[in-house]
Amino acid sequence: MTSTDIMGDLNVSRETLEDLKEFEQLAIKWTKHINLVSSKSVDEIWSRHILDSAQIVKLIPDGTTRMVDLGSGGGFPAIVVAVISKYLNPDFQITMVESDSRKCAFLRTCVSTFDLKATVQNRRIEEGDEAQYPIVTARALASLDKLLHYSSPLLEKDGKALFMKGNQYHDELDKARRTWQFEARPVESLSVSGSAILEITNIKAK
Repeated sequence: MTSTDIMGDLNVSRETLEDLKEFEQLAIKWTKHINLVSSKSVDEIWSRHILDSAQIVKLIPDGTTRMVDLGSGGGFPAIVVAVISKYLNPDFQITMVESDSRKCAFLRTCVSTFDLKATVQNRRIEEGDEAQYPIVTARALASLDKLLHYSSPLLEKDGKALFMKGNQYHDELDKARRTWQFEARPVESLSVSGSAILEITNIKAK
């Protein structure tokens, strides 16, 4: 599926595309100074990172107003989701958790630049957050079993986690099932071959 197909499926506006293109240039600029994305994928920020992140939006139920993103780093998927939601769901609020203060500075710059309804928490995930959310997301952060450990106390009763994983996600699912009970639905990535978004619900430790 092409970039146009993916964005068309999301029904994004011209203003959204302009913001995402500006975000792409901002990420390229900051990557020269801090490691937002790997050096090998700098030239693929649009296809490998932005389009991949945009697919999360289709998996967020209508009417959802809050989400927390763990290890937000370079803003994938959180900033991408926030930019798209600014026009599609103006009430949508995103909380980003990131331990690296330099990356937090980048995220806050994005929030300010694009006037996003989002907050950035400069802390480790393990430090905890008493709030609970209907949606928890993470991309390129940790193994699935560790992500379940991080996310289970943050999810509302009927909430779901959306974890973006590479082509080894089958192995991660098998390993995580040794210590966790959960329901998982892999949603194939339309932009990165072999990758998937794991839609996970009903998480319980064994």
